[in-house]
Amino acid sequence: MTPCLDLSPADWLTGSGLPWQQLVTFGPAGFEAYARLRFLPDPAYPGQSENDVEPEGPPEHELLRTALAVLSEHTGTPDDCYFCLWEGVSSDI
Repeated sequence: MTPCLDLSPADWLTGSGLPWQQLVTFGPAGFEAYARLRFLPDPAYPGQSENDVEPEGPPEHELLRTALAVLSEHTGTPDDCYFCLWEGVSSDI
């Protein structure tokens, strides 16, 4: 991976104008279909935090490897990919 110094490929995301909570949960509007890979398991009972659920199934790196393999079959440029990483907590939450 190589860091991208030109941030313009992220304009479709950062310039969407949607509220942060909606953007981070559903992504920007305008796509025919959406998919989300969720690493945190769903809570088992009301009031349980996602952080308190013991993960089951394959480890995160295997889930990501599988998702990228499937996605690479649906693009004309499988060797070109951008990753957007978010670290921290939004003050809007």
